[in-house]
Amino acid sequence: MELIIIAILIGIGCEQKFQIIQRCHNQWKVWYSLWLQPSRKGREHVSSTSIRRNLLIEPAPSQQLQNQLIQLFDGDRKRAEELVENVRFGLNGKSESYYWSLALQRKRHALKKTATLTPDIAQKANPFTTSDRHQPRPTKANPNLTFVEPASSTISHNHQQRIKLHLNTALDLVKQHKFELALPILNRLIGEYPDCLQARLIRGRALRDLQKYDAALSDFDDVIQQNPHHIAAHRDKGLIEYEQRNYQAAIASLSIVIGHLPSAYLFKIRGNAYKGLGQNEAAIVDYLSAKKIYARQGVEYQVRQIEKQIHILYGLIEKIDSDNKSQKLQIVTDFPFEKGRKIDQQHLLNLLHDDRAKACRLLEATRRRHPRCSINWYFEKTIYDLERDRH
Repeated sequence: MELIIIAILIGIGCEQKFQIIQRCHNQWKVWYSLWLQPSRKGREHVSSTSIRRNLLIEPAPSQQLQNQLIQLFDGDRKRAEELVENVRFGLNGKSESYYWSLALQRKRHALKKTATLTPDIAQKANPFTTSDRHQPRPTKANPNLTFVEPASSTISHNHQQRIKLHLNTALDLVKQHKFELALPILNRLIGEYPDCLQARLIRGRALRDLQKYDAALSDFDDVIQQNPHHIAAHRDKGLIEYEQRNYQAAIASLSIVIGHLPSAYLFKIRGNAYKGLGQNEAAIVDYLSAKKIYARQGVEYQVRQIEKQIHILYGLIEKIDSDNKSQKLQIVTDFPFEKGRKIDQQHLLNLLHDDRAKACRLLEATRRRHPRCSINWYFEKTIYDLERDRH
C-alpha cells in the first residue's frame, strides 16, 4: 500500500514538472515566432507590453467584481473607472483584477471611515465645509487650508475623496521633483475647483522650484486673498520676495508668520532683509533672536555664523557713528558715567578700547532694559554681557 501511495505522489510530481516544461516551451515558441517575423520593421514595432500580454495572459476583472465597485458609486460606472485609474497611477505591471480589487478595498475603507464619524466630527473633519464655526484656522498642526467658498459645500463625498487622491498624488510628485507630471494634475484640479487653496499652494511651490517666481507669487496671492490668515502662503511668499530682493515685501510677509510661528530660520531671513535695507539695528535684533533659538536647539554651527554677522554689523554701526553719517543710529545718553566705581569704569573702558561714548551707550541701553537699578549694577551687568559675548 505504501509503495502505491509513493508511486502516485511521484506521478503527480512528474506531471507538475511536465506542465512547467510545457509552459516554458510555449513561451519560447512565442518569442521565437516574434523574432522570425519577415519584416524587420514589424519586429521593431512590437512593444514590450504586447509581448508581456502574450506571455502572461491575464484574465479580465470578473463581472461580479466590477458590479461590487459600481454599486458603491450608486451605479455610476464612470466614477468607478476613474477611481480605478487613480489606483493604477504609479502601479504598473499589475493585472486589471488587481486594480479593481484595490479600488474596491479603498472605497470600502473610505465609506467605513466616514460611517464611524458622528455628524459633528464629520463636519470638522471635512475640509470642504464653509461654516465659520468649523472653518479650519492656520495653526502649527494645520498650516494649510483647503476650501472656503460657499459653492464648495455642495461637493459630494465622492468628489472629496477624488480631490484628496489627486492632491496626495501631486504632492508626492512635487517632492520627487517630477514637476512635469504634477503640474497637469494641479491645473486640472484648480480648473474644476477654483477655491481649492491647497492645490494652489502646492502649485505655487512647484513653480517656485522651477524658478517661475511671478506665477508662484500669483498663486500665493490668490490664497492670501481668499484667506488673509493663511500662514503657509505668507511664508512661501516671503521667501520668494527675499530671493527676488524685494526686502520690504519679504519683511511684511515674514513678520506675519513670525507673529504666529517664530523660528530661528525666519528670524535669520528677516534679519538678512533688514541688513539689505541698511537697517542694521533691526537686523541685530533678529540675529540675536535667531541665535537664542539655535543655541537652545544646540545648533552650534548656526550660532557661530550668526555671531559673525552680528560682529560685522556692530563694526558698521561703529563706523557710521564715528563718521557721523547717520544721525538715526546715534544714541543720545545722559548716563552718569562718573558716578560708577573707578575700578568698574576702567574695566569697561579696557574692554571697549577706551571708547567712552560706546560705553555710555551700552550703559544707557542696559538701564532701559532694567530700570530702577543702581549705577554699580549697570556697570557690572554691562561688563558681564561683554565678557560673555566674547567667550
